Amino acid sequence: MDKEISNMLRNGSIIAIDNPVWISPIFAISKKRRDDKWRVIINMSDLNQFIETPHFKCETGPCVTDNIVGKSYSCSIHLTSAYHIIAIMPKYIPYTVFQWKAKTYGFSELPFECSISPSIFYRCTYKIYRFLRSRNIKLNRFYNDYLLINENSNQPLEEVGLTIRTFTSLLFPRVEKVSFTLKTYLPDDKIREIVSQATTLHERKRVLLTSLASLLGKINFAEHASIIYTIKARPL
Repeated sequence: MDKEISNMLRNGSIIAIDNPVWISPIFAISKKRRDDKWRVIINMSDLNQFIETPHFKCETGPCVTDNIVGKSYSCSIHLTSAYHIIAIMPKYIPYTVFQWKAKTYGFSELPFECSISPSIFYRCTYKIYRFLRSRNIKLNRFYNDYLLINENSNQPLEEVGLTIRTFTSLLFPRVEKVSFTLKTYLPDDKIREIVSQATTLHERKRVLLTSLASLLGKINFAEHASIIYTIKARPL
């Protein structure tokens, strides 16, 4: 804990203050696959009850599958401590306070645990996202994680390079990337489910519109994993 707090002080993420308005409890958890690394957590759940959190659109699984065509190559990019690049107004620092070893600290940069932080981060990085998409990069984002997808095995290297250079030029503290090949397929249980539902509807004399919509929804989602398929239908 001492090491992590010292790092945040050195990086300017927190500062010592003597006029706290709200003090939140603090604890630490070990990072995944890194027993020697710890993440400091500020429990702001009580404070968050008094913060109005605006709604914002976050990309989901279907947004990713829309970019996948057959065999695709992809790269995930993680922006480490990305929220800490966004400074907060000095008048709000006394509300982001925690205490450690009889000393009082407040966040001078956007804390991860504040309920409004994701919305602020999305708005602040929207222009970057639009810039990369304007370069014809198939890009999806989920908070501080970005996924690049391309059918060409050589093209992703150029796109990853542009994306990393863009973020590092804007002083993001650390950019990590993991490359992998993405293959899409339809699981056997999903195939059986679609066939069973289609067979059931085919044998009925009358079909509810909601039942038909449910089947078409499953088929529409399955198209990302199936290059060629045929639908035969009879008039209702």
